[in-house]
Amino acid sequence: MNMGFVDKLDQLKSNFGLDRRSHKCWHRIFFHFIEICVVNSYILYKLNGQQISHKDFRRAVVDGLVAEKLVDLKTTRDSSPLCIKKHKPTVSSEIRLESSAHQPERSTRRRCAVCSTKQMKIRAERSCSVCKVPLCLSKSRTCFQQYHQKLKSNYY
Repeated sequence: MNMGFVDKLDQLKSNFGLDRRSHKCWHRIFFHFIEICVVNSYILYKLNGQQISHKDFRRAVVDGLVAEKLVDLKTTRDSSPLCIKKHKPTVSSEIRLESSAHQPERSTRRRCAVCSTKQMKIRAERSCSVCKVPLCLSKSRTCFQQYHQKLKSNYY
């Protein structure tokens, strides 16, 4: 009578427990608090009138936490716009010219898609965040701007 929902909390927590042994005591305390948060949110969800099992609620929580990262991994792996033509990385003009979402980002040193040739191999440290194409970006070379403009140039 005086315990309130503590017994119910312990019961729900024990059904899908994550109690792991660890040499560091704070790990067990941390996961205990995570479990309490999940169980309390499940109880509040049920009090709102939603009918869902505890297992399905936990699955929904995991899906909500992991879904965005899975989508990012899937788009970068499966539908990468990059393809190789004549030993140079290229992207279709619809993607290359679509919007201002293209930003330079640091990457590994690869041959520039615009100015690198077999005779003169130029390595670029930057690539486009959308196209994933290595491009030069410095005071003397403006391959990044050239690649994303509508003007046709010699790299096609």
